[in-house]
Amino acid sequence: MNITFSFTTRLTIIALLSFVIFFIVTLLVVYELGKEHAIEMIEQENQKISLDEKKNIQHHQSTEGKKWSP
Repeated sequence: MNITFSFTTRLTIIALLSFVIFFIVTLLVVYELGKEHAIEMIEQENQKISLDEKKNIQHHQSTEGKKWSP
């Protein structure tokens, strides 16, 4: 069985395969960059939350002492 393609068909197949490979690689790169960005955002949010918790604990302790002292 001998399958032959014309020059235009071969060129079209090569162009389509190149585009598919480029598209997949682009998706992978964007995914990895987005993942790194998301990790950075989560770390910043965690720092904000921990700072807020520390402030709330300190504020609670300072107001608690004022409430119960005669």
